Formats: sequence, C-alpha cells, structure tokens
Amino acid sequence: IRNNGFLHQAHWGADTNGATNLNDYLATDEDGWVHAAWVYDGATDTGQIYLDGVIDYEGAKNAPNGSGNLIIGGRNGGEAGYVGLIDEIAIWSEVKSADYIAALAAGGSPLVAPTQNALRVTTFSYNTGTGELDISWSSNVGESYGLQYSLDLETWVDWTWVAGHPLEGQVITLEADSDVTNFLLQGATNPFGPAGANLPSVYVRVLKK
Repeated sequence: IRNNGFLHQAHWGADTNGATNLNDYLATDEDGWVHAAWVYDGATDTGQIYLDGVIDYEGAKNAPNGSGNLIIGGRNGGEAGYVGLIDEIAIWSEVKSADYIAALAAGGSPLVAPTQNALRVTTFSYNTGTGELDISWSSNVGESYGLQYSLDLETWVDWTWVAGHPLEGQVITLEADSDVTNFLLQGATNPFGPAGANLPSVYVRVLKK
C-alpha cells in the first residue's frame, strides 16, 4: 500500500497504483478489512491488482531482473514497515483466474479449488467425552451447505447421517436461514463420536451446494 492509500504493484521500474484510494474505500466499508491480491503473469509480463475480489488494475509489467528475499509488511532492508493487521497470507507459483480470486475474497479456502465453493468454518468445538461437535460458518440465507471431513487434507469425505438417524446414510444438507449457520452434531450422529478423541487430527470444511 503506497502513495497515500493505494494498492500498489511495484515491478522493477513499472510501478503502478490501483484505481481505488483505500482511505475513501474504507470510510464506507462494513468491517474495516479488505481482501487484496496481486497477480503477475511471467509469460506475458502482465500484472493485476484485485481489491475485494474485483480487478483494480491490469497492465504491463517488467520481468524480474534481480534477486532477494520475500518480505511481507516492509521494504527491502526493513524500512517503511506496514502499520495495521494482516491475516491469512497465501502465495501461489501459478497465475490464478479472476473467478478464483473472487471466490477467495468471498471466503473460500486457499486449500481447495473455488469451484467446490468451500467456506471456512468460523467456530468449531468438540467434546472428547460425548463426541458432540458444534460448528458455525458464514452463510447466505436460502443457500444450502454440506459438511466434509479429512484426516490428511487430501481426501475429503461427505458427512452423512449415521445409523439410528431418520436420514441414515444420506449426505447432510443444511439450508441457511441467517448470515451465520450453526450446526450441532450430537455424539450419536457424529461420524467420529467419542472415538474421535483418539484421532491425531481431523479437518472439517463447509461446502456451498
């Protein structure tokens, strides 16, 4: 962020501001946070800046001509340190599409492809004694969501209703009626149950259907 409040892409003599002044933008922003993404396509020497999932700049850039270390929150040498909060930094070694970045800005996880409409769980609690699992996530009224779990972050399994539930064997589908959806899985309907306490790790994600 340079030049009195613009997202900036400085690329070896091809320095460019985004179109939006963040001072004005944040004055009407609801939560005080922005999602910022910078893209560089080395094959075409094209740069892009995205603000909250929307393109804010696109144009020609110069190819890399030097070496050095990656520094987040300051200039080379440690000067001009960033004053503020930064959360969830991710870096890719390939060019990401506008749809991909828009999905990230909407809350999608960087660990999965945006076409899966994955959302990050906002609260998560697990009772190792009873197997009760309490999950909440950001949602949109009228949309349907499902749950998946993984033991290794590679293989994901749809959460289904277990034996004894009226919908036994069916994939769990929940329709949101507010901007936050909470789902409480009793130990008897939780696929892990109390036995989950012995698992080394369990990962949970929410998918928009």
